[in-house]
Amino acid sequence: MAKKLVLITGGINSGKTKYALELANQSNKKTVYVKTGNAEDSRTRELIKACEEGKPLNWLTVAEDKNVDAVLMNIRGLSEMVLIDGLTMLLSKLQEELQNDNKAIQRVEALLEVLKDSEMDAIIITNEAGNGVNANEPAHKLAALLGTVNKIAAQAAVEVYLMIAGIPVKIK
Repeated sequence: MAKKLVLITGGINSGKTKYALELANQSNKKTVYVKTGNAEDSRTRELIKACEEGKPLNWLTVAEDKNVDAVLMNIRGLSEMVLIDGLTMLLSKLQEELQNDNKAIQRVEALLEVLKDSEMDAIIITNEAGNGVNANEPAHKLAALLGTVNKIAAQAAVEVYLMIAGIPVKIK
């Protein structure tokens, strides 16, 4: 059973990654940083660079946009903590690849199951899907799916934080 699963949610640029890095640093545990986004354009590259500021150099960093559950299985016993940044991009890539919301949800549930069966603590970062109006159908569909997945992850988590203007608010 995972020792501790923490979910950090919030809007874009709300301070989720910075807070997650602080929590992981404070744990003083051997940490693996799993980055699910890839640098497809200059804006994304800048965002990734900004998110990774403050990450200790001795952390192993793994970039994986779809098979995070396999990464977790491969690092069992090598790490005491995993920080997954983030669930939103992972879900987006799974939805794009699988073209099936139920299968995408099952993949996230598999990831949570791997965490549950591991001895690692985990921090998962996700975007809060319920605070905005989505102008187009694909964005609305992803936001609705993310809302479902966030509820599943929050149920599995021991602690849940909502980031508002850089301030963590513990909601569970």
